[in-house]
Amino acid sequence: MKNNPQKCIGLIGSSAYGESLLHALLGLSQVHLVGLCEVESDSTNLEIASQCNIPIFPDTTTLLQKLEVDWLINISDRTVAQYHLLQEMHPHLTIIDSHIAQLILQTIKDFDSFFNDHQKKRNNDTETFLWQVISNIVDNTQPIYQKLEHIAFHDPLTGLYNRNIFIELLEREISRTYRQLSSIALATADIDYFKDINDTFGHNAGDQVLKKLGEIFRDSCRRSDVAARYGGEEFVVVLPNTDLESATTWCERIRKNTEMLLKRLDGNPVTISFGVVCLHLPQLSKESSSPITPKLLLDHADRMLYTAKNAGRNQVASKTIKI
Repeated sequence: MKNNPQKCIGLIGSSAYGESLLHALLGLSQVHLVGLCEVESDSTNLEIASQCNIPIFPDTTTLLQKLEVDWLINISDRTVAQYHLLQEMHPHLTIIDSHIAQLILQTIKDFDSFFNDHQKKRNNDTETFLWQVISNIVDNTQPIYQKLEHIAFHDPLTGLYNRNIFIELLEREISRTYRQLSSIALATADIDYFKDINDTFGHNAGDQVLKKLGEIFRDSCRRSDVAARYGGEEFVVVLPNTDLESATTWCERIRKNTEMLLKRLDGNPVTISFGVVCLHLPQLSKESSSPITPKLLLDHADRMLYTAKNAGRNQVASKTIKI
């Protein structure tokens, strides 16, 4: 790829402006369209791709496994959260948001309109200039978008995901689990007697506990896990492809590490309680009357958390959900 002066670009999804953008990119000598993915079955982009021998892939993961890509342009109806997660999974890849994609398209249209008005055609120099403008748009806007997204989707104290994006990510993981007929575990954690820490030692001391606990969660998570500060002293973690025994063991390790590593200012240990639920989808009937939703899993996990609290705190309560 380094020996190729062209920019290798992949497109995600379909949209009202997708056909125009595809044609516009095909008209640039600096662009090599290497593949499309997640394209609607009735999209005209499928026909264009077929005519131009552009490979079609079912999803982004497959495209990135098969091809080397410089830019991945999102023209789908993916939410900002999904786009942000994709960027975090591939930090060295330039993933262009649909808003920037529309700006690129408009830039090409304005450029062509200018030349049409003056009855001129593009040449190598003018096309190089156009490509430089497009590159500058991407280079200058991407860091701003990424910074704003990080602020929007992360808890500023712990650095974990916040509640707003967590619900959407949980929903995404449920859908993935359902497609793969696998397992998913959800853990909710709550710091025991956290109000007493704030009242006795001040909110700064409480913030330090939250920050250090966030570090413990982050260091303990796999790449596929999703951890978030759900609110106050409550944390939540999604563990994809994890059975109940493994999820319980994972929570027990976090619980023990917390008790060992975190101390109150009076020297007493900080403890946490966990509620864990596991959903094993092969056990479910597709005609089940109870939909699998984030609220359903969170409600069950909260009940198990209350069970752990009522049993004396500093422990893990877990169960498999049967629907």
